[in-house]
Amino acid sequence: RDFIITSNAEKSFVEINASHTLGDVRQIIGDELDDEQLPASEWSFKVNGIRLSAKQESRKNAFDLIDAGSRVELVKKKMKRKPDGVENNTSSSVKRMKLSNGTVTPFEP
Repeated sequence: RDFIITSNAEKSFVEINASHTLGDVRQIIGDELDDEQLPASEWSFKVNGIRLSAKQESRKNAFDLIDAGSRVELVKKKMKRKPDGVENNTSSSVKRMKLSNGTVTPFEP
């Protein structure tokens, strides 16, 4: 059966059977669709406007979504949050101070 998905405002499809979960569909999509058909290298399923976690994919039957007439999109995965208490110490986070002579130096509060 054809499993229709929307990605980058275009529709595509992959063939599935009654036992496929969205986790299985993810593998099929990786095997059958071209990179430009995907929203990003890291993406998520969005079903009827609700983003699913990777953990939910393995429990959600894709055939059931077809039968329910669900709208399935592929969307760019959001950036992972940092664990609590982790500071951002990268050089890009250093504030800069412009001096009157035009030079720019790191500013340490």
